[in-house]
Amino acid sequence: MRHLPSTLIRAAALAVMLSGGASASAQSHAENRPPFTLRASTVSTLHLPEQQAKDAGIERAADKALLNVVVQRKGPAGDTQTVTADVTARVISLAGVAQDVTFKANKENNHVSYLGVYTVLPNEMVDITVTAKPADAEAPLSLSFREGMGRAQAD
Repeated sequence: MRHLPSTLIRAAALAVMLSGGASASAQSHAENRPPFTLRASTVSTLHLPEQQAKDAGIERAADKALLNVVVQRKGPAGDTQTVTADVTARVISLAGVAQDVTFKANKENNHVSYLGVYTVLPNEMVDITVTAKPADAEAPLSLSFREGMGRAQAD
């Protein structure tokens, strides 16, 4: 599996935080089941820096969105670290069109995150279900949310 540049991960996280009105409701979603927390966010690929998206093999397009997933484990001392997991996601439009998301893992500096791209129409609302199973978890964590991609403009 190809590793993604950490600058792309930071850009994706920054795009989610700064997207404001560019993506109708780009925000982080979380499911907490101690000691694990599953976090997911999504943003239009147009908000990714062009060269970094190209280097990572991600197409920047109005109909492409990036799904960023992280699984964290809280340690006994209260410290939090990301952990590896088997991650899957399914995106379903309100019209009932379903697609599975394929993820690429990025492991760098004791941090792991998962990025996947899915297709979405401008202004389309989709239901997203993310499931992650850390190796030492008894059961998978699951997170479902509705997301809308507003009309994104290329930066």
